[in-house]
Amino acid sequence: MGSGQGWGVFGPAQAASFDCAKAKAPIEILICTTPAVNALDDRLKLALDAAVNRAGDGRAALLADHKRWLAEFPKTCGVTAPPVSLPVVNCVSAAYEQHLAQLAPTAPAAIAPVAPAQPIPGPAVTLDQAQLPASGTQSTYFSVRGAGADHRAR
Repeated sequence: MGSGQGWGVFGPAQAASFDCAKAKAPIEILICTTPAVNALDDRLKLALDAAVNRAGDGRAALLADHKRWLAEFPKTCGVTAPPVSLPVVNCVSAAYEQHLAQLAPTAPAAIAPVAPAQPIPGPAVTLDQAQLPASGTQSTYFSVRGAGADHRAR
């Protein structure tokens, strides 16, 4: 790792938001060398792209807020030169999850909750006990009646 390149378990990792081969900042190295954080970075890239597409006139403010978050959360979590401790990784993961929640689309308040679905009546299933043998090999006999059809199954 002395070269500054990010290496995952099976070779060079690739973060969604930057090239791990060029990772130099401690947070970039952490993202590239920690599969769970790398996966969060992938999710964040997708969530940010979707949020930018939804933002309309608020795009500039959204990007400014994201840039501010990028600058602050590594300091808040104490990300320094590798190796980093598990509490630091946990803090980074929590920061990602919180930011992902902030970027998630919110449901408009005007949409009413959907009522639970009611069961749809189906054909009646009956068991003809007279056809069941009293002993020996047991077979199941039933008939399905519906829409004018009478089907017997064994």
